[in-house]
Amino acid sequence: MIKKVLPIVRHPSLLWSYRHLFLVSHMRSRSTLLSHILGSSQNIAGYFEQHRSYKRYHDLLRLRRDLLKLSSRRCQYYLDKVLHDRLELADCVLEHRKCKFIFLLRSGTETINSILRMIADGHFERRDDPLKYARSYYLQRCKRLVYYAERCGQSAMFVDSDSLVSQPKVVLQKLSKWLGLASPLSETYDLFEHTGKVGFGDFSENISVGRIVDTSGSENFLSHEEQAASNKVFLATRSALSKLCHVSLLGKGCGE
Repeated sequence: MIKKVLPIVRHPSLLWSYRHLFLVSHMRSRSTLLSHILGSSQNIAGYFEQHRSYKRYHDLLRLRRDLLKLSSRRCQYYLDKVLHDRLELADCVLEHRKCKFIFLLRSGTETINSILRMIADGHFERRDDPLKYARSYYLQRCKRLVYYAERCGQSAMFVDSDSLVSQPKVVLQKLSKWLGLASPLSETYDLFEHTGKVGFGDFSENISVGRIVDTSGSENFLSHEEQAASNKVFLATRSALSKLCHVSLLGKGCGE
């Protein structure tokens, strides 16, 4: 009991009015880009993945406490992103009235190609069969995204990753409105202490530019059959998320 009270005693600002914001996605989805845009808002604290599970309310309290160590300003939202199945979002968190969720999905072809490039460059642990690993990761992660959306859809927004780079003004305007931010999100963003560092999301040169850069279709390692299979998974997941989430930004008009 004392351990649960101590964080509040040490950080009374934990009692401010707030909400938690989770960016739920997969590797190589442009989640680092979007989290930097969100974290640059004066209303949002956090910009990188905390690499933790959220199994109970106390985990949410710990997130706020840790983010307050980085910035003591009063924020409307405290942000984390969750990209791996080993990190759990429990039903009590998914259904919590003070939590909102942004589901971000990138095409299977681009995601798998990006993972394969990272493995080839030595930035991922070497795999006996990199393609099998990347395909399996994307498929299983897509299933988990749908599972989560089924439980928090009314508190969730779905963003097609391509729409973030093809129609950024529309996407960020709708995100700002959905979040109820006093100042709209911008296409340019701040560079933080851990921006571009290994272990804190995308560490390519692009993330350090401070603005949205379209990196689509730079390389292709997949056969036509593999592209078709990954595209099938993407379209099925995209359709499910767009139906389950309260608001959807799909590109080509970003209809709700």
